[in-house]
Amino acid sequence: MIDNADRTLAFSVKDQADLTLALIKTGESGLLRGASEFDQTVVKTIFSELGTNIIKYARRGVISVKRIESAGAVDIAIEASDMGPGIADIELAMQDRYSTGTSLGLGLPSVRRMADVFSIVSAPGEGTQVSVQKRIQGPSQSDRAIDRRSAALSARPTVTPPVQLLRSPLFEIACHFRPAPGEMVSGDMAALFDLRDGVLMALVDVSGHGGKANELASDIRQFLTRNAGPDIHQLMSDLHGKLRGTQGAAVALLYVDSVHATAHFCSVGNTGAYRVAGPTWRPISKDGVLGQRLPTLPDQSTTLQNGDVILMWTDGISELAGRSYAAKNAYQPADTLARELVTQLGRPFDDASCIIFKWIA
Repeated sequence: MIDNADRTLAFSVKDQADLTLALIKTGESGLLRGASEFDQTVVKTIFSELGTNIIKYARRGVISVKRIESAGAVDIAIEASDMGPGIADIELAMQDRYSTGTSLGLGLPSVRRMADVFSIVSAPGEGTQVSVQKRIQGPSQSDRAIDRRSAALSARPTVTPPVQLLRSPLFEIACHFRPAPGEMVSGDMAALFDLRDGVLMALVDVSGHGGKANELASDIRQFLTRNAGPDIHQLMSDLHGKLRGTQGAAVALLYVDSVHATAHFCSVGNTGAYRVAGPTWRPISKDGVLGQRLPTLPDQSTTLQNGDVILMWTDGISELAGRSYAAKNAYQPADTLARELVTQLGRPFDDASCIIFKWIA
């Protein structure tokens, strides 16, 4: 072990005992001082995943951990290097559930999602080097990226809005929507809300198309932004009251409780949800139009497991084709899958939108 003024540590790793000792010494070193318990867990999980890969595939390697302080922020940089067999196809290796061994193949993809910065260099016979950074103090890098995307979207209207992303060490979510061909704006709307103990996903299909439908979809987004919370049944009832006197909308809400690893769903109108990877879960959408008729909404919940993928869609995408495509391509990053579902399967005379949720804890 090399120790440089409590700033950098490096460990030789050849077995589980080495990895366990390295994790203990990293925790005791002070490199993670000031980090929340959650961020400490994330850093140690990244460290453990990279060390496990060295042991499994290369038999021996080195992991270094460095604390970087600058401009009111603190980042932890972790580098894992080995002279093992290397990786022939890095893009394939970064897909969920791909593995050349007997594991589930979740190591590198999960590390990429947990890290703020990720890079990998590898070639057959030349070993592998993985470098990551995770912010533990100061403004989050992912938050700044989301802010930049939101600012760009507000300042520059576009016919097809960019994919919206939300990532954490527990989940990866993306939504995408586009207007009906020939229209400049969409009556479909998808939105993600990162809450204290979970995340709320909303999918909206306003009755009709074009500018009037888009105006109501924007009003619904603003309402949800102000009122987003875990009680989706109350939120649906409040939104129903808000929409009285309008053309109405179909709305689906999915709340994921990150603490208890559960998903809760309610929906009115022509929207749907289905777990395309993991145990079968197909919550129902009740007939009705929010703002005109609010049906009784049943409690529909499920427990989440590592690798679960849930698809939400409006009727601008065929339920059967959408579910089949999402199930076959569940290994793809959420943003790629959401975009392809809308662009490839969106009906030619309707607005189209979807949300892809991946539970990776």
